[in-house]
Amino acid sequence: MNVLIKEIKSCYKAFGDATIYKVEYQINYANQGSEYSKDVNVLINCYNWPLSKWEKIQLTFKRVSSIRFVETAKRPSTVVFEALVTEINDVVVFDFFPIQIDDKGTLEEDINSDFSIKCKSISYKVLS
Repeated sequence: MNVLIKEIKSCYKAFGDATIYKVEYQINYANQGSEYSKDVNVLINCYNWPLSKWEKIQLTFKRVSSIRFVETAKRPSTVVFEALVTEINDVVVFDFFPIQIDDKGTLEEDINSDFSIKCKSISYKVLS
């Protein structure tokens, strides 16, 4: 597993009780518009377990291959109960609303998730 994903999971576990407060989607064009990549920034307030404090961080998803965001009036897609953060076949999978398999914290990607991102790489930075 990617070293940065391990670091993110070590600091923020499964992002329990985190709140998403901004999502930015950006398309980057190259070679006179013939090539492009998609990036997504997610600003989130989450708990840093080793430091025992809440932090605002920016997750940056580079070369996004898939993004799904569903927001309805009855159910907001901005409060995270538990997120799946993993890498499958060199693709980073970040599902903010995965399927909970058991009571032991086992998670599985939900193809109908309200918010999920697949990309080639991820980074993060602490904002405050």
